[in-house]
Amino acid sequence: MEAKTFPIEALMSAESGTLLCEFGEMHEYIEHILGRSVWTAEMVHHATKEAIKAATWDVCPSLSHKHWPGGERISKFGWFSQQLPKITSENYREVVEEFLQTFPKIPRTVDVPRGSTQRTVEVK
Repeated sequence: MEAKTFPIEALMSAESGTLLCEFGEMHEYIEHILGRSVWTAEMVHHATKEAIKAATWDVCPSLSHKHWPGGERISKFGWFSQQLPKITSENYREVVEEFLQTFPKIPRTVDVPRGSTQRTVEVK
């Protein structure tokens, strides 16, 4: 299985739905983890979003709610949700750096195996 190293920002962006890196970097990660081409219009569909989250949690369990006190998903609740109103295209790198300093168990890069999923959504 072909593995590729991605920065944590790509995984965080794909899992949370909040862009914390260049779009192309996140899109490349999504296509790699799902093992197929993914249309941008497909990314908003529930089934695709859930497949991305599940695959991301498999390769980086520290982003999963299962690994944080109270079952809290750090990307949607707690620390991260407090940062969302502050995130802009100019400061997202600083927000990610603060996040990684706040949660030092989160790796800065992740080796991601190529996935193999089927498209479940018909986009017209």
